[in-house]
Amino acid sequence: MNTLAAREQNSPLFLEEAKGRLRAVKSEPLVRVEWRRVQFFHYAIEPMALRAQVPGAFEVELHHDSAIVSLVAVTMRHFRPNPAAPVWARLFAMIPEQRFFNLRTYVRHEDDSGAFFFWSWLSQPWGLPLPARPLGLTCDFARSEFHHEPEQGALRGVVRGRGNSGRFAYRARIESGHAFRPAATGSLAEFALERYRGYFWHRGSGRIFHASHPVWLQARCETEIEDDSLVVRAFPWFKQARFIEAHYAPGSDEVGIGQPRRLPTSPRRRCPRHGLSSFFEMP
Repeated sequence: MNTLAAREQNSPLFLEEAKGRLRAVKSEPLVRVEWRRVQFFHYAIEPMALRAQVPGAFEVELHHDSAIVSLVAVTMRHFRPNPAAPVWARLFAMIPEQRFFNLRTYVRHEDDSGAFFFWSWLSQPWGLPLPARPLGLTCDFARSEFHHEPEQGALRGVVRGRGNSGRFAYRARIESGHAFRPAATGSLAEFALERYRGYFWHRGSGRIFHASHPVWLQARCETEIEDDSLVVRAFPWFKQARFIEAHYAPGSDEVGIGQPRRLPTSPRRRCPRHGLSSFFEMP
């Protein structure tokens, strides 16, 4: 994203536009939720290596000529469904807490920028033995522990996949002298964090959802990735990615998440089972 686009994306006008998209439909946002103590890990990868993994409906955005993929560890709680949302959305209120660990990159679809989600590993609600890819979604369940306590100097966590699918383990601490503040214009933090549209692939077509939240307050971290076998085994192309930067954000209790909808111009393509060397099978 160029500097002008970055400024526009982080401007109050852009943030109001993101909120306006959700308010434009009576049943939106689908749910309001707290994103609590979020840890971001950013990797650079050669654009051509990543483009082969992203459906053709999307254009990969670059930061300083590199494609960026991020891993994000976030705890979600305090779910508040919109009373006007579909009846099934009320189930969210029954979830006391959900830990997400996701792999994403940054794309454009037509004139809109957003984050494209390859996969998410979720904590099991109520400890139920749920199947992988519930309802055909790009996710699985895992055992995750996030200990994000910067006031005690501790930012650490581990996500353990099922069976022999590996784990992702990390330790971090906020760099000395770094206070929580909005990301600088044109920085990697702004490029990766300030996204208000999410995309994913579901049953052969692209989907979009909108989100609204205050501008992230964040700080850069010193980080040690102890084990990334969970991600590498699921996505072998991730071995080509190089870790470059990490950020921690306290989060927000005022996050609005919209209902996913099919992209009207999205071509249908078959998506093989998760774990193959090429996640998307192009025609």
